[in-house]
Amino acid sequence: MADTIIMRIGFDWRDPPKNKPHVSLEKLASIAKHLALHYARGWAGGSKVHCIYWEVWNEPDIDRFWSGSPEEYFDLYEAVARAIKEVAPEHLVGGPAIAYDPEFLEKILEYCKEHKVPLDFVSWHIYTDDPKAVAEKAWRVRRLMMKYGYGDLLSVLDEWNCWWNKEPQKFFRSSKAAAFQVAVLIYLQDAPVDVAALYRGDAWNWGGIFHEDGRPGKPYYAWMAFKRLIEESEQRVRVRVEREKLAVAAGLVSRGMIVPVSNYGDEQCEYSIESQGPSYEIVEAYAVDPQRDLEPIACEDAGCLVEPTQYSCYC
Repeated sequence: MADTIIMRIGFDWRDPPKNKPHVSLEKLASIAKHLALHYARGWAGGSKVHCIYWEVWNEPDIDRFWSGSPEEYFDLYEAVARAIKEVAPEHLVGGPAIAYDPEFLEKILEYCKEHKVPLDFVSWHIYTDDPKAVAEKAWRVRRLMMKYGYGDLLSVLDEWNCWWNKEPQKFFRSSKAAAFQVAVLIYLQDAPVDVAALYRGDAWNWGGIFHEDGRPGKPYYAWMAFKRLIEESEQRVRVRVEREKLAVAAGLVSRGMIVPVSNYGDEQCEYSIESQGPSYEIVEAYAVDPQRDLEPIACEDAGCLVEPTQYSCYC
């Protein structure tokens, strides 16, 4: 998965009102075909990339990106998908990258099944202020895929983040955004998703994890902590959480456990960490909060109080 490239056929979000192709379907299919030849076969000085996900359009269930009917989109998808598969059958083609409308997704699945249109993955997006909603939508998408016989296909969540319009430049570098994003990562561990991509990992005002001058924001440090859990854990540990808006994961390492805790609520909460197996002593504790960037905190403070929007990683 590390070498996977997702190539989208469609317009940029800054391009409306160009929310329908300004060329014929035959022309668009030819363009897609030659793009695939370029990347899959080295045509016109291109490279030979072995793993590309070709995503046909972006969020056709909202007017900003698609002003036609669903049926017009189905025709577009079929033309592009068949053109790409003709020259690069090993590459994956999919969509529809829906924003929110499950009915639109159901219709395209039904269409592909009925007309035997190539479909290798199903893509979708979500922006919400509830981390659990991301995993819940993953299950809704998977159930629709199963309904039409596509239960074994890849579910690609290639845009997710918090929905926040008030001063986004401040929010998306904040510890509250960090807590939200890590909570989503924790809940996605048990969700039927094959690819999940945060939108975005740069310094973009609405969703980035870096400041415009290149400094890391709070989410960067939270991702680094979660990365440590994934890379260093030898075995996942079952976790039971008895408090709302507190997301917890745990993994065994050679010397004990790593336990990330995310408080994505708006209130202070006291909590304790208990093990039903071997007893572990908190040796090191780190925090990402308004004052700290994954910095050590006193062990006696760990597990006692989590300030609003604080994320802590215990190991």
